[in-house]
This record gives sequence, structure tokens and C-alpha cells, in this order.
Amino acid sequence: MLERINEWGYQLGQVFQGQLDSGSLGAIFIVFAAGVLTSFTPCVYPMIPVTVTYIGGSAQGSRRRAVLLSLVYASGLAVVYAVLGVIAALLGKTFGEFTRTWWVFGGVGLLFLVFGAAMIGWITIPVPGLAGKVQTEGTKRGGYLGALLIGVAAGFVAAPCTGPVQPQSVLSCFRTLV
Repeated sequence: MLERINEWGYQLGQVFQGQLDSGSLGAIFIVFAAGVLTSFTPCVYPMIPVTVTYIGGSAQGSRRRAVLLSLVYASGLAVVYAVLGVIAALLGKTFGEFTRTWWVFGGVGLLFLVFGAAMIGWITIPVPGLAGKVQTEGTKRGGYLGALLIGVAAGFVAAPCTGPVQPQSVLSCFRTLV
């Protein structure tokens, strides 16, 4: 059965790619919907408590303020995704090829090692004074700039989990569900 699903997936991917290449609105809507669905992947869940805590604490009991802060937070996410999308579109296939080189893997691996060493207390990573001050002041004030900056930060944290959506990605998610 898995072979049959893979065959259907391949055929559907070819048709879907042709529709995307021709600029079909239906195909664009499907990819947009798939992008929204990626927001429900498990690696995005850890951002929920941070967001709820910040917006809930900053809203000070006002629903209107909570809605406005949420919109500003979402705008920060949208800015990050839009910039990453434009960069990926401008670079074309170079974007995907760039991320498949050994030195990118090595750099990311080294970053993981450094952050892991910091988590278990072997090293201390100093936070620049300005970044700490912006975070502290933004949290104290609960302002819109703080919500925007937290949205931007969340965008960078969640970006590897939520993009890019390609027909093959949608089909592989379907295969794991079946």
C-alpha cells in the first residue's frame, strides 16, 4: 500500500508542480493552506507558552489590547516569513543548494554544541546589554514594540519548522498520516 501511495504522491506532485509553474490560483491556494497547516507542527508548540505569557501579561486584562498585541506579534512573524520568502525567491534553487553543503551542516552542528554546552552549564553565553535591556523593558512595559520583537524572534525560531512548503512536503506529511 505504501508503494501505491508513493506512486500517487509522485504523480500528484508532478501535476501540482505543473499547476504552480503555470500560476494556477488553485495551486497557490493549496500551498498557502499547506503553509498554514505547518503552523500546527509539534516544534511550533513550545512558542505557545511564551506568546500567551507575554501577550496575557502585557494586555493587563484588556481584550482590545490583547487583540492588538496579538496582531503586532503576528506582524513580526509575517515580516520574518516575507523576508525569508523574498530571499528564497530571489536566490531560486541556489537557496536549497546552499543549505546542503557540508560547511552549513558543520556550522549548525557547532552552534548546537555551543548552545548545548551553555544549557548544561559548561559555558556562559553573555547576552549583549542592549538585547537584555530591550527584552526587560519590553516585558515590563508590555508594549507593541516588545510584541513585534517577540514575533520576529519567534519567526526565526519557528522558521525551520514551518517552511518552505513544497508539494513533496505536503505529500510526505500525508504519507505519515496514512
